[in-house]
Amino acid sequence: MGGNPFACKAALTVLEEINRRNLINNVYLRGEQLSAGFDKLSKKFPNIISGKRGLGLIQGLVINDDYADAKTITLKAFDKGLLVVPAGGNVVRIVPPLVISRREINILLDKLNSIFEDL
Repeated sequence: MGGNPFACKAALTVLEEINRRNLINNVYLRGEQLSAGFDKLSKKFPNIISGKRGLGLIQGLVINDDYADAKTITLKAFDKGLLVVPAGGNVVRIVPPLVISRREINILLDKLNSIFEDL
């Protein structure tokens, strides 16, 4: 940015908005909710999900290669209106927005549950 006044003002405005909306706390709370939901999915589908990775709102499920690959899960998620991305051959990465709500995390987890039930 090089000290450009416009860029500095834009950065300050973004930081003020993050603070005003208490987004860091939301990231922590929703990240914990997502992690707990991934734990439940892993226990319910131990043959499909072999682990989880990540922190905060950037998390992923490690898919057992014997059942599916990340691309297959990603396409099924897209069909259900869920945008996830493959990370390598066997990890499905979830990268929701910082403003995601508790209800939206629950919807995400319900859709993933449905996908795994259909495999």
